Amino acid sequence: MEIITYREEFRQEMTELWRVCGLLVRGLNYEKEIDLKTKDQKDMIVLGIENGRVIASTMIGFDGRRGWLNYVAVHPEFRSIGIGGMILKHAEEILKNMGCPKVNLLVRKSNSGVVEFYEKEGFEINDVICMHKKL
Repeated sequence: MEIITYREEFRQEMTELWRVCGLLVRGLNYEKEIDLKTKDQKDMIVLGIENGRVIASTMIGFDGRRGWLNYVAVHPEFRSIGIGGMILKHAEEILKNMGCPKVNLLVRKSNSGVVEFYEKEGFEINDVICMHKKL
């Protein structure tokens, strides 16, 4: 697998990967989220490419204090062979190079099956309540 920075030609395939992985939630405008991220930070989306096909992704955020990983996805056909760990390590290196001391990610309750994977990758469960407000 080759890990690359986002390229517009992969937008539809990346979004389809998110759908297949159950990451698309009704009510969110994913196209707008991609547009906002790629406007100034397209290098903060990384894709795993195998034979010209998007098989993994993550969207990286850094607010100057904490890093965030969003849309961490590995196509079901390519799970349990190390791809997820590779894409996480790549994202973590980007954040480390920016001086980021800690990375966070959110897991939806409907996707709790991935928690064990993240724990094996060194993530810990925090006792927090996540809140949001649409603007």
